[in-house]
Amino acid sequence: MADIAAVNEEHILPVALGAPKSFFVLASAAENSRMNELIDAPAINDPLLRFIAMSQGVVSRSGPVSSKHRGSIVDTGEEIAAVFHSGGFNMKFVKPVDVDESTSIIKTVRGFGEEVSKHAEKIKANYAKKGIAIEIEEGGSLINPEVNVPLVGDMGLIRQELIKIAYLMTVRVFGDDAISSVSGEIYRKAMFAKSDLDLDETGLKGNAFHTPPPFLPRTKRNENALTCFRAGDAIVSGVNLFDTFTGFFVTPSTGFRASEAAGEVVLIDAQIGTMKSRPFSDYFAELDSKGPLSFG
Repeated sequence: MADIAAVNEEHILPVALGAPKSFFVLASAAENSRMNELIDAPAINDPLLRFIAMSQGVVSRSGPVSSKHRGSIVDTGEEIAAVFHSGGFNMKFVKPVDVDESTSIIKTVRGFGEEVSKHAEKIKANYAKKGIAIEIEEGGSLINPEVNVPLVGDMGLIRQELIKIAYLMTVRVFGDDAISSVSGEIYRKAMFAKSDLDLDETGLKGNAFHTPPPFLPRTKRNENALTCFRAGDAIVSGVNLFDTFTGFFVTPSTGFRASEAAGEVVLIDAQIGTMKSRPFSDYFAELDSKGPLSFG
């Protein structure tokens, strides 16, 4: 860091996923910006990941997280845009107006509830400013229309985010050793792997989206858990987002000076952006045959 002119805070877990603002490592500002553009921003805007964060009441820097999706009216096939938020959801027609091709004047407005009338009045007012008086027909009402709004996620992109979080957790716990070691080199390649084959070629062991090992902590739906520790010749890093998206990754411990079982377990309450931390050795000492322990 001393050799880099511009340094800023790289959040280990994005704030948009519920992390406290204080949960960061220092990084090159240029590299931080590059990583945000290539991985973080696309991941936190992934519709499925964002929907899960929204459902748990996560609040980002810009306010409560919402989730935008495209769908359709089942009976008519008309495309709609749906926005889910903590208080419910709103829907709009993607093509809310019909235009008379001969006059270029809007003749029909579609919408939901009172919004359609408001939209029609706004359009008439805008035309009136141009000296054009028009009458707009509101589309016929559908009583409780059935809508289809699929929740689609880019699992490859979410996996990249899990790997990036796991890497930054190794940097938080082990410092420069995690950056300059073979482990760091593997992680930095794995973050940009686009396929299973590409990922295998990086040398990163473990998996994503499978049932995590029993020694990783349980979480509730509103929690994120990050674990990182040394186990002999391996560095183990685990990520659990909202008890829905999990990653468990293993890299060589070559070049690490930390002792056996050195590490950390972090539990984040994503609803209120707070965290608890404890040494992994203390947590590990409490493991028993019952399986994964709760954080407490």
